[in-house]
Amino acid sequence: WIGLLFFSEAHQRRGYGTGALALIDAMAHEWGYRRLQLAAISTNPGGLAFWRREGFEEIRRTTNQRFTGEVIVMERTIK
Repeated sequence: WIGLLFFSEAHQRRGYGTGALALIDAMAHEWGYRRLQLAAISTNPGGLAFWRREGFEEIRRTTNQRFTGEVIVMERTIK
């Protein structure tokens, strides 16, 4: 489960998210996990687009008082 993964704007679109996800996939695969879930915020279209490109699909929505917008729970098979 990835709660929330944030990179400052200065560090976005540099491959850090893809690299972090590759490491998470490798560890999760080694530990025997089959699926990966995360939470994304609906007011972050760039983040949502990234997760969708990485194969994550929405499985439910919820709210959290700490965030503006809905919390979108997403999931995909570990690569």
